[in-house]
Amino acid sequence: MAVIQKFILVLVMLQPDGEFKIKSQLITECPPAETITMLMNAREAQGEFISWDGSCFPLVFKKPGSV
Repeated sequence: MAVIQKFILVLVMLQPDGEFKIKSQLITECPPAETITMLMNAREAQGEFISWDGSCFPLVFKKPGSV
C-alpha cells in the first residue's frame, strides 16, 4: 500500500489585544526551525504580535489500491 506524506506547519500568535491568531498550512517539507524562528522573531520585534509558538508535524496518509 502506498503512502502520501505531507507536513502541517502550525503557528499561533498572541495579538496585542489578547486574542490568538492561528495560521496552519499543509506543506511538502518542514522548513528549518532556525528559519522559522528568525522570521517570526523579526515579526515579533516589529510589533506584529506579542508572542508566538509553532511546530511542524508529519502526516502520513494511506493510499489504498496502489501498487
